[in-house]
This record gives sequence, C-alpha cells and structure tokens, in this order.
Amino acid sequence: MKLTLLLPNLLSNRLNTSNPTLEVMKECDLTGFICLLSKSNKVENLPNNFEDTLKRHFIGLEAGEVPAGALTALSRGLTRPLCPRIWMRADPVTIRQDGASFFLLSNAHLSLSPSELEFIQSPVATLVDHTPGMKFVGIDARAGLIQFDEMPDIITNPIYEALGKDIIDFLPSGPSQGSIHRLFTEIQMVLKGAISNEAMTSKNEVNAYWLWGLGVLPQALDISFDTVACQDSVIAGLCSLTSASLIKNVLNYAEWKNQLVDRPKDAKHLIVVTDFLDRDLTDLNYWQSKLCYYEKNWFSPLLSAFEDGEIEEISFEFSEGNAYVVQRNPKRLFWRSKSPIHKLINAEN
Repeated sequence: MKLTLLLPNLLSNRLNTSNPTLEVMKECDLTGFICLLSKSNKVENLPNNFEDTLKRHFIGLEAGEVPAGALTALSRGLTRPLCPRIWMRADPVTIRQDGASFFLLSNAHLSLSPSELEFIQSPVATLVDHTPGMKFVGIDARAGLIQFDEMPDIITNPIYEALGKDIIDFLPSGPSQGSIHRLFTEIQMVLKGAISNEAMTSKNEVNAYWLWGLGVLPQALDISFDTVACQDSVIAGLCSLTSASLIKNVLNYAEWKNQLVDRPKDAKHLIVVTDFLDRDLTDLNYWQSKLCYYEKNWFSPLLSAFEDGEIEEISFEFSEGNAYVVQRNPKRLFWRSKSPIHKLINAEN
C-alpha cells in the first residue's frame, strides 16, 4: 500500500541550526522519523500552506478560502451535501494585549466543563441570534458556528494562520468588514461582561471568538486516495464529499491498520494530522510532547512496517513546499546513513 501523511506545521520552513526547534527535537528519540526521512527523495514546488495543500488533494475545491464553517457543519450533521446554507466558524479563543498589539493564543488547551461552555456560549448566542440574518450554533469548547442568511462580502483568515501573531493583519477584510468587525468586538464585550474571574479558571479563559472559514459547501470532490484518516471536522467534511472512506479518531498505527481489513494491497491512504496547527510555533514544549507521541505511536511503527514490506511507499508532507517520499525500490536511499534533522530537510536529493 501507499501512504501519505499530511503533517502541516510539524516542521518549520525556517528550520536551521540556530532554530530552537532543533533543541526540542534533540530531546526526543526520533529514530523512526529520522530513518524514514533519511531514505526519502525530496519532491519540490508543492503548496507551502495548508489550505493550498488541501486543494491539491481534494480536487474541485475552488480558489479562495476553504469553507471550514460549512464543512464543520456537514461533519457534525448540521447540514447535508448540496445544501446552499452559508456558514462561518466562530471559535472561542484568548487574545492577549502586548503594548499596542493584540495576539491570538491557541485554544488547544481548553477543557471546558459543560457548565463552563454554556456560561461562555449563552451570551454569545444571544448576541448573534439578535443580529439580523445570523444564527449561532455552539459545538464544543474549541469550535462554534454562525449561520448567515446572506453571504457577507469578506475574506477571513484561518485561526491557525493567526496564532501567535498580531491580529490586526488577520481580521476579516472586504466591503462587509465593518459589520463583522463590529460583531467581533461586541462578542468580546459580552464575554467581558459575563465572565467573572470567579467563574472561569485562567487555564480556560476565553475572551473572544475567532471568525473564519466563511462559505458554502463545495460540490462533490475528487480524491486519489481510498481512505482518509483524521480527527478534524473540516477534513472529515471534505472526505464526506469524496468517494474515499473516512477513518476517524485512530490514535496509533495499529488502530489505523485494523481499520484497513479487506482493503486491496495497492490501496492509497491519506492521514491528516492537525495537532501541529493548533499551537503557534513558539510553543516548543507542546511540540516536544507531540513529536514524542507521534514517534512512539506512528513513525517508529511505520518504519518497522516499511522495512517488513507492509508498506510500499510513504510520503511526508508538511505544507512547506516539499514532500519527502520513501520508496522501497531505491536501494541507495534505503541504506543511506542518518543525518541531523536540519540537513535532511534542507538537503538537495
């Protein structure tokens, strides 16, 4: 079988010997990951961001932003294929002020209890539902949705593009931006008025909702894979518009392999890991824990499966402009010695 692992933000395209990411990697035993990359050929001139990478694999996605709101609604059973409803993601987040700048923090740490989630969502839902042409739909501690009667003339930016950055350059833009900016500000105001420090811990502090992923569902999509595995509602929505089978919430290679019973040996599979999109690039402790997790549960077992002949080809894509393809045929690469991670990523094959 052939396997593609899409791991956006796992590695930085600024990776070099002075990058602190390298020090984090040195603290993990990444034998499996490094061995596989050592055996790879580099394929260049691929998309250098996650959304364009998705458009490369899910053929038929139109130019512009991926309609994450509509795809989330589809994967959660809130809409159906071909339905023209307009959706936008509205995700609870924390925004921190630093001088004249405001920075968006990850919401990956949120672990709200049902009562805490209701405490946050209730005033936001009231505000949105009283805004003409809008309706709020709460999902969970990390995602919400707004349904629109008419399409706002704006462009939004994905939450993972804005993490750790000044939000001024990532707010919705376009002719309708005034009303959306006003909604963004009013949500912050109702949250500030509703949330007392007694009700929420600092760990679960939410003081804004990030608005992104506006659009309607695309038509049926084509894909070259037989299965798609993911834990992300946007990817699940995309998969449901293709002929591929969706594999959800597998935690390791063994669980994933068990889902492939009766699949032909020449099948092609896609695994999408969005864990590294959830945090900005400065959260090195999170990177280290996730790297160690994926080495133990995925990379090391994949290396064993590859060497045992279970897998014919493994392709790593990091949405950084390159892919790293490991094939059983090129013996000169199979026996190539391991190198430091930054040399592997920056090497000319």
